[in-house]
Amino acid sequence: MPDFHIATVEDAYAYYVLVLGISEGIFWHADVAFLREVAANKNAYDSWLQAEREVMRLEAEKRHGKRKKRG
Repeated sequence: MPDFHIATVEDAYAYYVLVLGISEGIFWHADVAFLREVAANKNAYDSWLQAEREVMRLEAEKRHGKRKKRG
């Protein structure tokens, strides 16, 4: 959940639709409790996905050796 206070509809729209990518239809037609649950689940999913990507990156480095950056 955000580390800031959602005070207005504009704040809520910016966070749920623009930041989290929740559809406008869900935003405008669902109740606030549902939006909070979707946001919590999305945050959990995003954290899991980021951790999985890091594991895959580390495994690839082990298999192929750390590659030098081109520069």
